[in-house]
Amino acid sequence: MENIALFRGEDSSNELADILSQDYKVVEFNTVYKFLYLCRHSFTGLLVIDSSFEENICFAIDTVRKLFTERIPILLVCHPQDLKVINPTQSEIDSFILYPLNRGELKLRIDLLFRFNHFVYDKLQDIRHRDEFFGRIGHDMSNPLVAVNRVLKHLNQGLYGCSLADISSVVDSVIENNNALLKFVSSLSSQAYLSALECDYQKVELVDIKEVMTAVAKQTQPLAQTKDLELKIEFASEFISGTSIWAEPTLIWRMAFNLVHNAIKYTNRGCILLSLYNLERDLVLHVEDTGVGISEEQLRFLIEPVVSIGRQGLRMGLRAIESIAQVHQANLQVACALSGGTVFCIPFRQNSDCSYGIEKYLMQEHSY
Repeated sequence: MENIALFRGEDSSNELADILSQDYKVVEFNTVYKFLYLCRHSFTGLLVIDSSFEENICFAIDTVRKLFTERIPILLVCHPQDLKVINPTQSEIDSFILYPLNRGELKLRIDLLFRFNHFVYDKLQDIRHRDEFFGRIGHDMSNPLVAVNRVLKHLNQGLYGCSLADISSVVDSVIENNNALLKFVSSLSSQAYLSALECDYQKVELVDIKEVMTAVAKQTQPLAQTKDLELKIEFASEFISGTSIWAEPTLIWRMAFNLVHNAIKYTNRGCILLSLYNLERDLVLHVEDTGVGISEEQLRFLIEPVVSIGRQGLRMGLRAIESIAQVHQANLQVACALSGGTVFCIPFRQNSDCSYGIEKYLMQEHSY
């Protein structure tokens, strides 16, 4: 059973605690100090903050972020009017949900945070293991290269003889050694490319992208309202091959959510448009804003790895969104909107069997 630390006021309603206790191990706190004292800077689980919490919520979040080495996912539970005071886009909150509570929606939101946190933890572990791995192979590769360099130096000095017959066996050994190293480097390059686009193929299933976009619109609507932005969603009346794609649900949700979240964050007036349509046989996810826009010069430098870890938290940048899109047989396209702002398109290419997303042969190759 997953752990939840619940920050709430002493005199607040027990509704939230009662709902959480049905599915999780819940420990309640009415001050940050009690939480820090009990957990000793080490806590594995989710932090849920109710807006009834009597201490400054932004201060509480900042304190937890500074004092804990491992990142703790944070969910804010509040009333719509609280969003004017606590702006999720300007804080270290990972997600929020509004009263009145729906147990099913709350559980879904919490489970998504847990899944994504486990996903991030696994990726960080992979990075640590990878660094250790490449540190070791760097040492292992340097030894034969140093040996070859020494042989070539001696060869140049004539220590192995002066005729082709004298040095032939030495040259053959150098060539053989270098060929082995080239094969080794080639295999490492292939592994590095594949690991950059990792996907848990055991979790791939048919995901209705229309439902994902509808859910993301519902989740981000309150945030858009705090900035007086109109959030519009438009779907084509007909689709060539439906709107379902073979995808890893958590990855595809994070991709869509972050596109919309970024659009809201960088738009101060106007609207955000989410749309889904066919362009020829491609299924296109389209997010358009009326924000500050991006200059033509900046467009080609836009997709960079901007994931940060530590106090600033982990934020999926456009490079991560691009990687998720590539796994699902798509790519991220960015352009300037005619009316100002920015257009983000993710066209999913149709596979040979008329499906979208991850191809079936890849799922079969990774099944075990």
